[in-house]
Amino acid sequence: MTTMRTTWIAALLTALGAALLPAQTVGEPQFRVPIRSITRLHGSMTNTLTGIGLVTGLDRTGSNDRATRQAIANLAQKFGVNLSQSQLNSGAVAMVTVTAELPSFAHEGMPIDVQVHALTEVTSLESGYLLPVELVYFDGDASTVYAVASGTISTGGFGYGASTTRVSRNNPASGRVNRGAKVVRSVAPELLSETGEIELMLRTPSLATATNISRMIESSLGTTGIGARVHDEALVRVLLPETQRSRDDALRALALVSALQVEVEHPSRVVIDIDSGTIVVGNEVRISPCVVMASDITVTIVDQQDVVQPLPWSRQGTTERVDRSLTEVDLGDAPAAGFAGNPDGATVADLAENLRSLGLTTRQIVTVFQQLDRGGFLHAPLEIR
Repeated sequence: MTTMRTTWIAALLTALGAALLPAQTVGEPQFRVPIRSITRLHGSMTNTLTGIGLVTGLDRTGSNDRATRQAIANLAQKFGVNLSQSQLNSGAVAMVTVTAELPSFAHEGMPIDVQVHALTEVTSLESGYLLPVELVYFDGDASTVYAVASGTISTGGFGYGASTTRVSRNNPASGRVNRGAKVVRSVAPELLSETGEIELMLRTPSLATATNISRMIESSLGTTGIGARVHDEALVRVLLPETQRSRDDALRALALVSALQVEVEHPSRVVIDIDSGTIVVGNEVRISPCVVMASDITVTIVDQQDVVQPLPWSRQGTTERVDRSLTEVDLGDAPAAGFAGNPDGATVADLAENLRSLGLTTRQIVTVFQQLDRGGFLHAPLEIR
């Protein structure tokens, strides 16, 4: 057991110990993108739709609890088939919650993606078929149907089991149906604010990006009477002439503004999807040197300078000092083990690759990143979905 723990900590902190560089420098624009891809209209946020439905066609991986059998009986009764719960005994069906994000400017017939999660204990929803279910938006005590969902489920994982053993990967009890819902009720948000302005919300707040948007609108569309000003790092107001504030005028102005391309700050973020096991990181997100303590294990990471000299017979090169890191793992009774770090510094991508190579699950990797984030060693926002 001690050997396994030593190997895990050693490989983990080989990456951590290499993190010599300070926090990532933020503020330098990296590339140009259309304004429409980094902003949305203020007041036109997406809304979450929910519903409860049944998944059929499962190969003995579904549920056989009382609630699921009652739901099947209720559905069959709608089609004139009377069944008692005692007549229903199979693992081919599962009861699930269904959610979807209703975008702004949604129109009837528009397809949207659907998330599906098991309500009762199931082995897997993979390849099951979601029967048609209404998705509603709750506004206080009132609810309105905005979409209807159905389709084949993809989980991104698997789960198999017998009476005494079970093997699974990721979370096969959750999945999605791509473009699985159709909008049945249109949404038409207001284009203009109460003061007659078009308000653009930045999807990733940044004062530098907001300033670039304002300057680009002023320089490109100023002669048309369209202006802009930065309200804060998350909001840019597009100013229209008083005689051009109808809905048609706003649409024309929005089309012009949306097509403009601006420089944006590099989006530094670490995103982990627990269900699919996907880890998305910014290329240059870095980790500071740190000390990690777990039970009777103490890991210390320190910076040091080494002297590097050219070979004796070489006529090129000079003697230089090179920053390196040293990682020491103290296991209490066992001798301390040291690991040298990479002089170029380690990124989150380096660490994630090392953890994956050790066979850690996504949830274990999440725990590692959470501890780094709480300690202030992870220099980017951590988002867990």
